[in-house]
Amino acid sequence: MPGWGGTEVHLLRLSRALRALGHRVTVGCRRDSWLWRHAREAELPVVEMCVRRQYDLAAVRPLRAAMRRGRFEVVHTHSYRDYLIPALAARAAGIRCVVGTRHLYFPFRSRLRARICTPGLYHRLIAVSAFVAKSLTGSGVDPQRVTVIPNGIEIGTFAAARGRREAVREELGLAPEARVVGAVGRLTAGKGYEHLVEAVASLPDELEVTCLFVGEGEERSRLEAQVADLRAGKRIRFLGYREDVPAVLAALDVLALPSMLPEADSLAALEALASGTPVVAYDQGAVREVVVDSVSGVLLPPGEVRELAAALAQVLSRPDRGAALGEAGRASVQGRTVEAMAVAVSGLYQQVLGDT
Repeated sequence: MPGWGGTEVHLLRLSRALRALGHRVTVGCRRDSWLWRHAREAELPVVEMCVRRQYDLAAVRPLRAAMRRGRFEVVHTHSYRDYLIPALAARAAGIRCVVGTRHLYFPFRSRLRARICTPGLYHRLIAVSAFVAKSLTGSGVDPQRVTVIPNGIEIGTFAAARGRREAVREELGLAPEARVVGAVGRLTAGKGYEHLVEAVASLPDELEVTCLFVGEGEERSRLEAQVADLRAGKRIRFLGYREDVPAVLAALDVLALPSMLPEADSLAALEALASGTPVVAYDQGAVREVVVDSVSGVLLPPGEVRELAAALAQVLSRPDRGAALGEAGRASVQGRTVEAMAVAVSGLYQQVLGDT
């Protein structure tokens, strides 16, 4: 995992929470990655486990050796790109509990592959949403081997960040009364950010909207060119990668999630709601498992840029409406804690270990 995104954040949070429950946790990742650096800062043991490609059979032996040295009882993978080789190494090392979390919507290409994966390689698969679980069972995975454990977040961190709303706005040169829409995450193809650029550029000048993109990715240059073509540079800004995502979310009036790909379980939406920030999103995948239409946000038909612009304008022009959506959203995610997630994952480990 050389970069930074929802999967890496999830893995770090889960590792800390499992340690708090008494587990001995070691993080395996690529050296000098975002995850490597942050795991070390969290004082979590880190070992280099590098898989260069999906079928990197040469990596099996060093991975197996590292697992044996660590005397691990559980190996838990998180990257869909690396799911095959680490599991193969874990089975070769005699690991009693091999678990994989599917963070993205990637059904197996065939029932044979599904059966090779589980029970052949994995004892259990964790799906981060019912939507992902359905995609797995629909492509051939035994439903008895799929467990839904939704993402959890540090609720208190996002609630406390509300107190930094004005400070972050001042840092960014935004007035307290400014209307601010944001997008948080990797700037990659399929996220629909070009729709957000078009929608924001079309909003009337009297709204005085500012749009903030938080994150990096290969699509940034193309999006910047689109902003220039639409002459929307005064209202659309790219902040790049930031460590203070909770505070930035608190500074927004609405989070936009215009993904054209099926969302497995949007961490950005979950974190926004925990911050009291409503969400306007395309109704894709598991988004509706997080955002309730007209209660904690607005769900739209995918690809409808005019409807996206209209929904943003409605929320931004009616602060009372935005505040009501945000408060309902904050209340709706109080049970989605990282602690609850860790307890569920720990329970699954114990179940598998008891069966083997």
